[in-house]
Amino acid sequence: RRRSRKRASLPSLNLPPLGRSVAGAAAALFTGATAALVPFYPQGWAWGLAALAALITALRPRLGLAFALGAAVLPLGNVSLGLALAYALAAIAWIVATWRRPEEGLLAALGPLLAPIGAVGLLPLALLPVRGALWRGIHAALAVLVGGIVAGLVGGTLPLSERGVPDLGLAGSEDAGAVMTAFLRALTSRPELIGAALVFGFLSAVLPSASRRGLWPVAGLGAASLAVLLLPSTALSAVPVVAGIWLCCAVFAVRDRRTAR
Repeated sequence: RRRSRKRASLPSLNLPPLGRSVAGAAAALFTGATAALVPFYPQGWAWGLAALAALITALRPRLGLAFALGAAVLPLGNVSLGLALAYALAAIAWIVATWRRPEEGLLAALGPLLAPIGAVGLLPLALLPVRGALWRGIHAALAVLVGGIVAGLVGGTLPLSERGVPDLGLAGSEDAGAVMTAFLRALTSRPELIGAALVFGFLSAVLPSASRRGLWPVAGLGAASLAVLLLPSTALSAVPVVAGIWLCCAVFAVRDRRTAR
């Protein structure tokens, strides 16, 4: 009984599901960044759209998700009609997929947010509140890919890498199929981005359950992830990859040891 009381009093990383306030902040970030980074007319609407997206999401999460995703269609259309059409199809599919969990629908914005500071490796920790291992993995993989897509649109570098994105040639394109083909071609030319998406998706999915089995499964997952990411290619920057993965593993290992006492 004493052990049970002690275990119940210790802090835990089993966080509650995301609330509407967090979903509203994600909607504001996504909408405001889209309006600010991609050509948008009339200019100066970024802050107002971000505030409106946050308010709608806090009141009606599904409607807020649809508004935030829909607000990006117009600025992307200023780049090319084909890009706007391809994005609209992807946005509709994502709304349908996340219909029962709309408050988690914009967590992919964590990718572009963490990428500039080299903190993509912290996705397994940032996505802990997501319900279900499979969905944690999907959100983490998508966050890495979205970080790469945003880097291509604004001329930045890939997440956890110093390499840029090849020119997609999207300006003025009216064919959604051609836009999708250009993205696929860019992804295949940067296989390290696909590898990072798969590895961090897998880690986000399995680390919470692995930590309940003891220290060694966590250490094994961390070592295997580093080997898969860094040994085949030198395209990724080793320091943020190693720091992010081992920091996540250390946090989960500490949680495991505290829970076991």
